[in-house]
Amino acid sequence: MKREPEYELDNVPLHKREIDVHHNIQTTTRGDLNNYVKNKKCIELLHKKGVKSLFPIQYCTFDHIMKGRDIIARDKTGSGKTLAFSLPVILRLREDRSF
Repeated sequence: MKREPEYELDNVPLHKREIDVHHNIQTTTRGDLNNYVKNKKCIELLHKKGVKSLFPIQYCTFDHIMKGRDIIARDKTGSGKTLAFSLPVILRLREDRSF
């Protein structure tokens, strides 16, 4: 019996995303802030805080959260889960002029 992936987004298991043959996370343009944040002022503010790109947990969940989908994500401490949730929420509030 084939076991289904425990976590997946867009039918691609999270544990198989952006991993090379040496099991290292690839540093690609996938996490580039410009791919996700369209507001230049927000990008500047994030850069000032030291955020230059998104971590895997952040870019794998970003579009789903921006679309208002419910997600369950799990990753180790310090992986960026809080920003993964809060950044899209804040951007949506700013777009709606609520924040």
